[in-house]
Amino acid sequence: MFEGEIICPIAYKAYIENNAGIIIKESDNSLYEKVKKVIGEAFYQKINELMNERGVCCFTKNHKDILMWSHYTNGHNGICIGYDENKLPTNKLTQIVYCDLPSDVAIDSDGTIHIEKTYDKLLKTKAKCWDYEDEIRLYHKQGNHKYYLENNAILAIYFGLRVALDDANSIARIVRLNNSNVKFYKMVMAKDNSYKLKEQPSGFKDIL
Repeated sequence: MFEGEIICPIAYKAYIENNAGIIIKESDNSLYEKVKKVIGEAFYQKINELMNERGVCCFTKNHKDILMWSHYTNGHNGICIGYDENKLPTNKLTQIVYCDLPSDVAIDSDGTIHIEKTYDKLLKTKAKCWDYEDEIRLYHKQGNHKYYLENNAILAIYFGLRVALDDANSIARIVRLNNSNVKFYKMVMAKDNSYKLKEQPSGFKDIL
């Protein structure tokens, strides 16, 4: 399931501002406050430049999570696309690390803040409360660029609980024009008196 998001560096900016004394030791309080402000703003600006330059695509290992379907498919009205991991540029796939606190800012031995390394940490971490997403990110240093996958990279299409029949048929026809081996599934509530979802072979007769 795709996920679009804006990665916010505010926590890292605050870290820099609160720890400026580690980098610049200065007894003059007024100068110290100015240094904190400059370091924080410069750091924030550079992080935003990197975000605008690079590209990120997000995936999940868990296509059955009810929250994911609620958040990212317009309330179960969308689809989830299942990809063959071997057909993706796996050397650029990164498993997200979920933690209670942001990672430390990367500081070189001479006390210089390493923006690139800090940004890489930022890309690979999220708050612990999001760990149900089991997210993997595919990122590249060249943003605003189209990357194409082989037609057989798609293995399955999972239709949400509330997907419209016309939408399902349209999607299936388009997909099968390029890959006749794609399998189609419908997400349904599990019959075990729970809120769990499960997939079953598509019940839409028109696309079977």
